[in-house]
Amino acid sequence: MGVGGDFKSDPPEFSTDASEGSNLARRSVLIGLGVAVSSLFVGAPVENLIRNSTSLIGGGSLTSFLPGGGFRYYTVTGGYPLVDPSSYRLRITGLVDTAHSYGLDELARLNQVELIDDFQCVTGWVVNGVRWRGVPLADLIERSHPLAGAQAVNFYSADNVYSESLTLSQVRKLGVLVATYLDDKPLSRAHGGPVRLFVPKMFGYKSIKWLNEVKLSSSALVGYWEQNGYPQDAYISNYQGL
Repeated sequence: MGVGGDFKSDPPEFSTDASEGSNLARRSVLIGLGVAVSSLFVGAPVENLIRNSTSLIGGGSLTSFLPGGGFRYYTVTGGYPLVDPSSYRLRITGLVDTAHSYGLDELARLNQVELIDDFQCVTGWVVNGVRWRGVPLADLIERSHPLAGAQAVNFYSADNVYSESLTLSQVRKLGVLVATYLDDKPLSRAHGGPVRLFVPKMFGYKSIKWLNEVKLSSSALVGYWEQNGYPQDAYISNYQGL
């Protein structure tokens, strides 16, 4: 997942996309413990990031990382936000006709979809066959009736630091999931629970953890890792064979 996310065998993730960016090679962002930050780093020359993974960018904000259960858990704030499931709300805001706010019980009553997909970090590690369950993000967006000017979907984390974005077209085409279950269990706090994003076909850093707001906009925000030199386009297929 992204820098604010967790992985099942994955290292930390970054909250940006994977596109070319020569300056990325100069920004060695991986944690120097051999930890493949699969979702963390998606940038142009990704191979350079892997070779030079000895320090962090952005003042060393990636400070907490714990291997366990095949996943590596990590955070950009040094801790996990405490989100009370009983009072949790996911807000759908921005360029919509009707803003909505959903509690966990309300999400559970909506159309539930299960996805079994690999989770891959930009640094090279892969967790095969991760089982996700939740509500298609496109369904939630359509319930709020996006306005004509809505072209992007911006995401915000309960840690108040991590942010991410996709185009509205990507959300619809990729089957992006607002996930509440991982491997048939409710998402743990370390895994980004109670609610996180899962973005198929993209590196883990796009799958923001502790998701609490989805905001439709005319343009994509510059996410946490994009602000530190990472690219917007995180399609795994762009980096096969590295």
